[in-house]
Amino acid sequence: MQQDWNTTATMIRGTLIDKEMKRTNRNLLLTCVIVLFGVGIYFASQWRYYENFFRGPQRMDSATLDQVKDPASLDRYYVTLQGENEVDTGYMEVETNSSGAEIIKANYVVIGAGSHYLIVKKNPGEKGPEYTGALVAMPAEVKAGILDAVAKENPEAARDFEPYMLDATNFRHDGYWGLGLMIPLLLMAIWILRVVVMRTSSPGTHPIVVMLARHGEFADVARKMDGETQGETVRFGQLKMTAEWLLLSQLYAFKAMRLDEVVWVYKKTTRKRVNFIPVGKEHSVVLTDRHALTIEARGGKEQRLDEFLAVIVPRLPNALVGFDEQLQKLQMKDAGAFAAGLWERKQ
Repeated sequence: MQQDWNTTATMIRGTLIDKEMKRTNRNLLLTCVIVLFGVGIYFASQWRYYENFFRGPQRMDSATLDQVKDPASLDRYYVTLQGENEVDTGYMEVETNSSGAEIIKANYVVIGAGSHYLIVKKNPGEKGPEYTGALVAMPAEVKAGILDAVAKENPEAARDFEPYMLDATNFRHDGYWGLGLMIPLLLMAIWILRVVVMRTSSPGTHPIVVMLARHGEFADVARKMDGETQGETVRFGQLKMTAEWLLLSQLYAFKAMRLDEVVWVYKKTTRKRVNFIPVGKEHSVVLTDRHALTIEARGGKEQRLDEFLAVIVPRLPNALVGFDEQLQKLQMKDAGAFAAGLWERKQ
């Protein structure tokens, strides 16, 4: 089989189809690399967080807490602490919803921890004296809202506060969101890599090969198509019409359909909006062939599309021309049966 493909590869070398097969494989591989790189960068930047996320909270006593000067220096900063003499500071984090109602997102309390006091950010309704969360640097607004107020009334007491705080609100929340995004991306990259490897090791499985094999001996079809592209062609956007073919190059795919196998063609106009404000129209031509392959080519002004249709429609002997909502519903229900039905109707 590999020997047969080597012969075929030699026959199509340098042709449009040879270039399109390599281009689509290359684009898939580049996408895979970019996704893997992005996932890798994310986990590398969040390594410390996810180590704590998966290992869980570490119990920390007051004596150990007193030795912490900077929580950023801790490998295990997700901890469980036992506090004493909890005091509500009255400071809270409030969010206003779309209806204007205020929702308390977090409360701030002070607990005794050894010889010092520790500010704890907690979920509303959560009760101490034990709290689990992340030891983090104290935000400037919290320092201004709590510590500065304490310093004004009792400067000595303010000096007994730890310079950081415990955030006991939903430590794992961001981690679940991150995993929910990164795991599907990682699986997608693995799937893309598998596709590229399969197409490279068994080129006969490439969608372009499968598509053109419907029209005869693959190498012969590829070389004839390449010859046509060297001659006179008509373009609309990325769509190219040769003597017998319609060809469309896309980022990850290449589509080709014979002019005499097109069963439906129509003009499509899409209104473009930004923030619900109309900003123009996009015009495209949609074609379907007897094999249920659909091509939609966008771009260009409506006048250019009309000129293109005036040239192409007379060269589609078996095509139904014009949009029909009922036909679209039938196509969406069963594209294969729809295309076969139109083809039989024209024969």
